[in-house]
Amino acid sequence: MQTARKKLVTYALIAVTALAVVFMLGFAAGQSGVIRELVLSAPVASPSDTAEPSATPPLLVPPPVETDAPHYIDGRLRLNYATADELMSLRGVGAVIAARIIEYRDSRPDRLFVAVAELNYVSGIGEAKFAEIRDLVTVD
Repeated sequence: MQTARKKLVTYALIAVTALAVVFMLGFAAGQSGVIRELVLSAPVASPSDTAEPSATPPLLVPPPVETDAPHYIDGRLRLNYATADELMSLRGVGAVIAARIIEYRDSRPDRLFVAVAELNYVSGIGEAKFAEIRDLVTVD
């Protein structure tokens, strides 16, 4: 019984030591730039070999935003036509705030926002939240 326990402890120590060595080798390789050079020098498949290489690697560029013409202009969401789901796609806007924006918009006599700054009149949108979303929306 005692020898089985000693074997188990020995194997556990060997496994922990092996993991520590692998970790240290990986860390050392990362610090020396070996891995970075391998990743950055790897060929990137492009649709055209004659195209100019971009300054940003293709994997780091965010995908283009899919926009519907009636609800977006120049990539900005149109407040006067946005649905609740579209409003919730804005950072910091959840279902409750989206519903309040639509309620505010629908309570107006002309049913239109005249300026983006009117979002400040919507309950739950303070200075910080307004600062986050003001450049993402428009009233055009």
